[in-house]
Amino acid sequence: RSTNKKTYWRCVNYLRDRCHSRLHTCIITNDVIKPPTKHTCTTDGSSLEVRKFNEEIAHRARNTQEIPGVIVTNCYKALSDQRIARLPIRDNIKRRIRMVRQNKNIVNAPNDPNFTSIPTSLTKTVRDDMFLRCDTGPGMSSKALGYQNKYENEPEFSHNIHKIAALVFLKPDDVVKGFEDLSVDLGDEYQAVFDYIEETYIGRLRANHTRRKPLFIIDFCKMFHRTTESLMRTNNSAEAYHRRINSIFQCSHPTLWVFLQKLIDEQNATHTDVVHIKSGQAPKSKKKNERFEK
Repeated sequence: RSTNKKTYWRCVNYLRDRCHSRLHTCIITNDVIKPPTKHTCTTDGSSLEVRKFNEEIAHRARNTQEIPGVIVTNCYKALSDQRIARLPIRDNIKRRIRMVRQNKNIVNAPNDPNFTSIPTSLTKTVRDDMFLRCDTGPGMSSKALGYQNKYENEPEFSHNIHKIAALVFLKPDDVVKGFEDLSVDLGDEYQAVFDYIEETYIGRLRANHTRRKPLFIIDFCKMFHRTTESLMRTNNSAEAYHRRINSIFQCSHPTLWVFLQKLIDEQNATHTDVVHIKSGQAPKSKKKNERFEK
């Protein structure tokens, strides 16, 4: 129990052995105000290790994607035979891991590939900002697959798609003109692609011949100045972040809901780094000769 000034702690064996050992700590700083009194319960050296084992099991169950068998195997490593003898059988520990994960209130993965929509809890960040901008719903996968087949099997179609992608290398002021010229030259089979590009990067044309603001402005993806000024165009930064993402997921094929939840968690971590930088904390700098030192 707690008061306005301190917290009272009692022995974990109070109910079993009626142990009256107590400890007082400050409610603000958690400093020990009164050291623990003498224990009257009966304990042995194995109890602490078994408790640490249980805490490690619960921690891995909540914060990793490891299968229950792997969690149990890793947690067994630090225990002696005497401690292992006091533990429940492996199946019971694995069942406990599954129960802990069920209590996390994570949205169950969809069993039907034609699920209707993304759960609302996975469309917002930790701070309730909009995270998932668009849910295309069922049916888009077959359309995308059709374009993928044409892209892989029809050279002319893939060449024209490359033309559309090359718009990012034009001057920012010429991108709209280049988009309009391509939309006239190419046939109707590319209309869905042009609609997506226009909605996302160019902006829909209004009745007064002006364009509304797209989802991503042209300056967001321009490559003209990077090319003319011989700036770095490699994907080293993307590869480094890809490695970080792999370490976060800890598995090769997560379910869709787990995938979105991990991205939301990573967005929160990135937001924290941005806040630290804005508050004046310098970002971590790499050593110039770090590669050679390794």
